[in-house]
Order: sequence, then C-alpha cells, then structure tokens
Amino acid sequence: MAQHSIDLKNFCSYGAALCKGGLVYSCIYCSKIMAELKESSLLIKDLKPNMKRVCVVFIVLEIGSPVRIKDGNEVRTVKVADRTGCINMSVWNEKGNLISPGDIIQLTQGNTTVRNGCLTLNVGRYGELVKTGEFCLLFSEQPDCSAYNENWVKLLDQLPSKKVQSEYSPKT
Repeated sequence: MAQHSIDLKNFCSYGAALCKGGLVYSCIYCSKIMAELKESSLLIKDLKPNMKRVCVVFIVLEIGSPVRIKDGNEVRTVKVADRTGCINMSVWNEKGNLISPGDIIQLTQGNTTVRNGCLTLNVGRYGELVKTGEFCLLFSEQPDCSAYNENWVKLLDQLPSKKVQSEYSPKT
C-alpha cells in the first residue's frame, strides 16, 4: 500500500516535534493547537462498524496508489492514525490528490464500514477533510483497527439487512 510513506515515529520524542520547514516546536504547543479539535472528535480506537457522521482527527501515515473502479471513480486507501491506533481510510476521487503523508486532518461527516471483516473509515459522499497541521501529532500504529476481526463479521451477519456490507459509492 505504501506508494508514499514517511517515518513519523521519531517526530514527537523527547518533548519536541519537527514541523515543516525545519522548525522545532514543543509537543505541548502542538497539543494546545489540537486540543479544541480533539474535544469534539472520536478516537480511532472507539470506531465501530456502521457509524455515521463521524468526526476524527488523525495524521496521514501512508497513501496507497489510486484504483479506478468500473464507474470511473478513483479510490485510494490511506493509512491514518491517532494516539490510540491506526485505521485504513477510503478516499474518493480528487480528495485523494489533496492529502500528503504527515498531514494532520480533521474528518467530519465520515462513516465506517466493514468489508471482508476489516473496519474501514470512509470520507464518503458528505465527508469533509480539513488540514489542520503537519507532522505534530502523537500517534500509535497499534492497535490496527483495520485488521481482520471475526467479531465484525459475526455482528454484520446478525443484522437484518446485508445492505450495510455493500461498498460505499461516492457522489460524482
């Protein structure tokens, strides 16, 4: 998946974070900037299947190659993380060209789906991505919330409609 990737693990160590342009700011300063956004946002570890109107703040770790689907739309898988874990996110069409590894982004009006037993965060038709910074966000790649989870499969099997398992198709 890693068409673009960057090693961000050492950016927030020993109380300092490397930000764009080689400037060094304390993580405390960066934390204050992000505090307002985080208050109204969910943590990645708290995401569950079939959630709607999700608001999450995360850092972009990797951006996969675009895949063109039958109807002509383009989708990318983007690995994102916050301090509680990481998850794969589906980004459709031009929105995928606007993000880069290291971007700190707030997703509003997103949703979650389960496909082949793996939880995925989706920008979706009504979702909005807002870049709020670069490189200065404490994150963890564990747990990987997009890893296969048999419990998600069992949960979806118990639902009355299989419609929730269908792949989300964006508005063109």
